[in-house]
Amino acid sequence: MAQICDMAQASAWLPLVRASAIGWVPIAQHRLPKNVCTKDDSNQDIYEKKAIINVSGQRFEVLTSSLNQYPHTLLGSDERDYFYDENSGEYYFDRDPEIFRHILTYYRCGHLHYPKKECVMQYEDELAYFRIASEALGDCCYEDYHDSKRENSERLLEKDPQPKRMLKCQRIFVTDFGRPSKTQSFLLLRLSFTT
Repeated sequence: MAQICDMAQASAWLPLVRASAIGWVPIAQHRLPKNVCTKDDSNQDIYEKKAIINVSGQRFEVLTSSLNQYPHTLLGSDERDYFYDENSGEYYFDRDPEIFRHILTYYRCGHLHYPKKECVMQYEDELAYFRIASEALGDCCYEDYHDSKRENSERLLEKDPQPKRMLKCQRIFVTDFGRPSKTQSFLLLRLSFTT
């Protein structure tokens, strides 16, 4: 048993011995430098203030300087104080935390990423809520975003039942009135279907 214990101790020191043998500075000869500054120092600017943002129960931490770089956005402006909860010390938003992760990347890096698995309409709603322009989208995601927007627009046009209803009415009036777009009765009926 003692032999196993000795082997475990030897294996713990083995990397240090190897490091000394190849010329690295042994830890035992040089002490680690003292902490240059502590939180008790008068220079508090080194320890930057963090904002804790709670998005539907998921907490995110971000430097306030990152948020303040974009004063035209919701989180970069003083308007974010409206969402501050003094009891918890957090900013609370009842939004989608999965998409917010990408919004937070915008504040940290300066460009947006589009999550392919998310709904493009929901993504745009989140951008509008936080007042971030979609033009900040990174080059890597630009095509995917616009392809998703185009596909969504096409899908919405296919689902719109009103054009089919209008075509049926047009066929009926063509047989009764000739060219329906020219008659006054058809124009009146057309107005009633569109409103």
